[in-house]
Amino acid sequence: MPRATLAKTLKKLQRYNRYFAVGFVFSLLITLFLTTSYANNQNLMRHQLSLDVQTISDEYLLLNTQATQLQTAQRIETESKRLNLVKVQSEDITYLGNPDKTVALRD
Repeated sequence: MPRATLAKTLKKLQRYNRYFAVGFVFSLLITLFLTTSYANNQNLMRHQLSLDVQTISDEYLLLNTQATQLQTAQRIETESKRLNLVKVQSEDITYLGNPDKTVALRD
């Protein structure tokens, strides 16, 4: 009699082992899916941030160019004539070029 009970118990354990194996594989697949999804999400966020940085850099360059154009002596002289303001004496202004900034000096 104990042998028959042992055989029944082993059959039940084998059946539970199958369920356990299927559940384990299923949980591994879910874990794989979640980690892949998280990695994709991080990659998309990094790409979006790179695009934002590039856009801001381009806008900064355009604004810097526009500010430089607005600060030219010729434009200031033209606008002062248009508005009947004091004439700008541009003969004694020297512009020094520097990779970082442009500086205007008066002689």
